[in-house]
Amino acid sequence: MQIVGGHHSEIWTLDVDPAERFLVTGSADKELRFYAIKQDSVDGESVKDGDDSSISNKWDVLTHFGEIQRQSKDRVATVQFNKSGNLLACHVAGKMVEIFRVLDDAEAKRKAKRRVNRKKEKKHGKEATEGTENGDGNIENKGESSTVTDGPIETNKITVTVPDVFKLLHTIRASKKICSISFCPITPKNSLATLALSLNNNLIEFYSIESAETKKTLAIDLQGHRSDVRSVTLSSDNSFLLSTSHNAVKIWNPSTGSCLRTIDSGYGLCSLIVPTNKYGLVGTKDGTLEIIDIGSGTRVEVAEAHGGSVRTIAALPEKHGFVTGSADHEVKFWEYQITQKPGQ
Repeated sequence: MQIVGGHHSEIWTLDVDPAERFLVTGSADKELRFYAIKQDSVDGESVKDGDDSSISNKWDVLTHFGEIQRQSKDRVATVQFNKSGNLLACHVAGKMVEIFRVLDDAEAKRKAKRRVNRKKEKKHGKEATEGTENGDGNIENKGESSTVTDGPIETNKITVTVPDVFKLLHTIRASKKICSISFCPITPKNSLATLALSLNNNLIEFYSIESAETKKTLAIDLQGHRSDVRSVTLSSDNSFLLSTSHNAVKIWNPSTGSCLRTIDSGYGLCSLIVPTNKYGLVGTKDGTLEIIDIGSGTRVEVAEAHGGSVRTIAALPEKHGFVTGSADHEVKFWEYQITQKPGQ
């Protein structure tokens, strides 16, 4: 068994790339942590890594590889590689997703070599500038002390770091809080990948990830409520179902599961369908009773019922009325009465 530390808070998510080269972990820390995975040969012996050193202990599977600073201060909710392993998505507990490009071994080594070359060229250029400022008149000594070459500087040993392998490609900012993410298993021909986002307003968005930009290609508005469902009521003939939420009443077909109507309403906490199945009653958080016309899909009347939120509605056994209970510590009895308004 191997125990690996590093994070300063609890780890919320982790994932391994398809090639099993790296393990990435995310927490409430400001950085993502990466670990290199030891690769075993067929005979069970450890395979040497890039710096020609092998891990002596066969249980030491993970070695710390490095960290990458995140842009968001929110904790990490999900890290996920795509199917091909060339992209890494980091979804935080908010509205942001960071997309990283994952380079293969050859590309990472070339990038590390360019980084070392730039660093050495900068160092030699600085030394040459300092020599000129010191006013050293000895040209021969100056030539011996600093050498600047036009071509790339060859290095005997190149150390690949996390920024050489993982490069921030894009940042996606959604309109609402993101609940979950997932890469499409099929890679499109004209893009690197397709990423699906599930938002907390019951919306699913699809993004096409390209090298230059990300494009939102599709949004699916699900038929369900945008927040918690507070009550459901089935009609006496089982032909439809009424559900309430914070700003809408929905009428459903229980056989097919399809939404038939969506009606604007208050914050509905309880509901009841009258015996004729023509009207629905909704008790709201504001203490009102809303009368819903099922056939037309409209709210026909709002009555002030209680001084507190209406928590429950129950039909009377004789089916000529109903009872409401409220947070104002009152129970009220109601009778059904059909009246025709003037002008109708």
